[in-house]
Amino acid sequence: MKQLSIFLPLLMILTLLQGCFGGGGSAAVSTTNTVRLVNGTGSTLSMVTAGSQLATAVAPGTASANATITSGTYPIALVASGVPSAETNFSFSATVAYTMVAYTSDQSLHLVQFIDNEPAPLSGDGQIRIADLSADAGNLDVYMAPVSTLSDAYSPTVASPALQAATLLAQNISGTTLYNEMLANTYHIWVTGAGNPTDLRLDIPSIQIVNQQIVTLVLTSTTSGGLVDGLLVTQQGAVQAQKNTNARIRIAANTTANLSSATAGAGNLSLIGSSTSYNSNVGSYVLVPAGSTTITLNGSVACTPVTTPGEDMTILVTGANVCNPPLVDDNTRPVSGYAKLRLVNGVNGGVPASLAFNGVQIASSVTFGAASVPTLNNQGIVSSGISASLVTTPATVPLLTTATLNSQGVYSLFMLGGSGVAVTGTLIQDH
Repeated sequence: MKQLSIFLPLLMILTLLQGCFGGGGSAAVSTTNTVRLVNGTGSTLSMVTAGSQLATAVAPGTASANATITSGTYPIALVASGVPSAETNFSFSATVAYTMVAYTSDQSLHLVQFIDNEPAPLSGDGQIRIADLSADAGNLDVYMAPVSTLSDAYSPTVASPALQAATLLAQNISGTTLYNEMLANTYHIWVTGAGNPTDLRLDIPSIQIVNQQIVTLVLTSTTSGGLVDGLLVTQQGAVQAQKNTNARIRIAANTTANLSSATAGAGNLSLIGSSTSYNSNVGSYVLVPAGSTTITLNGSVACTPVTTPGEDMTILVTGANVCNPPLVDDNTRPVSGYAKLRLVNGVNGGVPASLAFNGVQIASSVTFGAASVPTLNNQGIVSSGISASLVTTPATVPLLTTATLNSQGVYSLFMLGGSGVAVTGTLIQDH
C-alpha cells in the first residue's frame, strides 16, 4: 500500500460511550448507535476516533465487531502499519447501526459510510445493491442471473451464453445504486466495462441470497486498476470476499515475420483477435487466470509469464517470435483533469529513447524492451484536454504532431520497428 497522508488532530472533543447510555431505566431515551469496519483494502486496518479504538486489526475482506458510540459527529481515521490516514468527519444518529467500508483510491485510503436501516423484503425475497468504489476501473455494468447450465466459457470477443442470458442489474454505475428485490436463490454475477459485455472485470460464479437477506456488493480497485475485486456485505451480517482470480495480458508485436497466431493459456485465447497478419501492432487485453500463462506464437511456446490477481501485463514480442521480459502495466487512473503517459521502447537495434510532451521531458533514456514510469498527476506534467506535441529522441519515429489526451486517460506510446521493419510510433489509450 502506498504512503498515506498523515493528519493528526489538534483537538479531540468527542468521547466514546462503551455500553448502554444513561441509567434512567426503561423510560430513558437511547443516544447510542453501533458502528463496524469492513476492510476492502489489501492491508490490515484499525479504525480510531479521538484517540479511541473503534476497530482493531481488521484483516482484508473481513468485518470488525460492532462498537457502541454516542450519537454525534466524529473525526474518523484509519490506521495501517501504525500510520493514521487523514481524518474525515462522519455523523451518527441515535439507535442506528452503521457500516464503514475502507477502500483504496487515488493512492490513498478512503472510508464510506453505509446506514444499515433497510427494512426486510417480503418473505421469500432478498435485496441487493451495488456500491462501486473502484474509481480506477471507470464506469461499470453489472449482470446477474440464477446459476444455470448455460456455458460461461470466456472469450475476448463474444460474451458467453450465460452472460448473454443474464439481466442487466446496474448500468454505467459509479457510486451506490438503490436496492433491487429478487427471489432468494443462488446467482451468478458478472461485472463488465460499461456498454461492453466482452470487457469482463469480475466474474462471481455463485453467491447465495437467502430469505430476507439484504446485501451490498462492494466493488474495489485491484493492483493495475482495470479489474475489480468484490465484497459481499450482508446488512449487519457476514462479509464474503469475492477476490478477482484473473489478470490481463496483451502483446505488442514487432517482428520481421508475420504472426499468424498468438494465444495465451490452456484455452488458446487469441492475443491478436481475428487477425492473421500481425507484425507491428499492439493487441487488446485478454483475461487469463492469474499465475503462469503459456504464450504460444505461430504454434510454438515462446514464454510463460507469471501474473498476480488483478494485474495487467504487456508482452513485447520481437525478432523471431521472442518474448522480452514482461512489462507490468499501471492502469490506475489519475485525478480529473490529468492523464498518464509512458514510453515503451520496442525498436529492434535501437538506442535508448526519450519522450517530450509539449517541450517537457517525461521519459529519459528508455532502453530497448523497457517502459518508462508513467507520469503522475501530481507532477502536473500531463494536462488533459489540450493538443500536445509528442517528440521522441532520437527523432526516428514518425508521429502525429499533436495528440489530445482525455481526462483520467492512461496512455502508452509504443515505439516499434527496426531491423527490417519500418519504425513507427503508436499512441495507445490503455485505460
